[in-house]
Amino acid sequence: MRRFLLIVAVLAGLWVLLVVIRASRSAPAPDGGIAEAEPEAAPDEDDEPTPAFIAEDEAGDVTEQIDVVRPLSPHATPDVVAAHGAREGGEDLQGAVLRLRAEIEARVERRTLFTMAEERHVPYFRLFFMTKPELLDAILEAESVPPSDVLPSRDAVTRAHVVADEAHRRNEEFAAEAARQAAG
Repeated sequence: MRRFLLIVAVLAGLWVLLVVIRASRSAPAPDGGIAEAEPEAAPDEDDEPTPAFIAEDEAGDVTEQIDVVRPLSPHATPDVVAAHGAREGGEDLQGAVLRLRAEIEARVERRTLFTMAEERHVPYFRLFFMTKPELLDAILEAESVPPSDVLPSRDAVTRAHVVADEAHRRNEEFAAEAARQAAG
């Protein structure tokens, strides 16, 4: 009877641990605990962006106005393109990274992404429960590619292309290995 109770207690503890891990993965807090999602405040229609800098010449006329660029993600990196003139080009770069992500998710198997994330030292307790998009996000995060809601730099797009090439190459290697094992 004692063994039975001990086994039930251990299994219940593992179940609670699994629930906590899955909950922490969905809403991580900066301090490592579980955080509740905070509702975003809706911007007022009358609010206009406050200029960060207004350069005036000696006559007092405004000659240049630069808008404040607020990052969309709390995980902003130096790869964020913050210059006003680079917004149009940055959106093209962001579109390229989004297309790469979609292509990888559609064409690459989870096994390939799992091994790539494993090589980039993503913890095992996260790896086993991650979906393909989550594995891809972990790989790109390890390669310093910003999240999809942040404008990437050209270097970040280059790193994303390298990851995509590696994923496609490894996927073909796994497919060839599986075909070889099926034939022989």
